[in-house]
This record gives sequence, structure tokens and C-alpha cells, in this order.
Amino acid sequence: MQLAENGIEVSLILTRKAFIKIEKEYHDKLARGLNLKNPSFYILDEDIKLACIVSDIFFTISFFFKNGVFDSRQDMVSSDKSALLWGEELFNYYREHSIKIEKL
Repeated sequence: MQLAENGIEVSLILTRKAFIKIEKEYHDKLARGLNLKNPSFYILDEDIKLACIVSDIFFTISFFFKNGVFDSRQDMVSSDKSALLWGEELFNYYREHSIKIEKL
């Protein structure tokens, strides 16, 4: 939230299950975020088993284990130009298959 409040563009894609949990537990913060200009929130109705971050300088991706556990200490991280491009393409793919959330 701090990045968006400081004028930095932020896009977040969540599975529906994750969105419902965040909406329930952080309703006020989510509502405040939706009123800001810079962030974009999307819901993906596909149960993907990965988390990734793409920025101008690095890409990180982490996969869930078969048992459903997520461990961010197992991230793969790269600042290579080809990794940034691939991360952006991955993000765009999921964004194109998502629904943009405008308000709660």
C-alpha cells in the first residue's frame, strides 16, 4: 500500500480464494487501496500454485509444494533482462485472464 500511496504504479493479481480472505481480514485497507489512483487489483478464477513479483529491476517466482504449502524462502530470483521479460509476459497472461476489481 505504501508504494501506491507514494505514487508508484502497483498491480496485484489474486486468486478468488486469496481475495476473499484479504477482503474479510483487511476490508478497510483494501477499500482504501481501491480508492487510490495507482494500484490495480485483479481476481483470477484459476487456482494457480505460484507467487511472483515483477519490477523494473528483478523478477522472483515461487511455487507451492504438492502438499499446498508455500515457502517464500524457495524463491527463484533473477535480474537478467530475459527473466524480467518472461516475468512480465507471465504477469500479462494472468492479468488478461483476470477480472479487474474497481470497488468492493
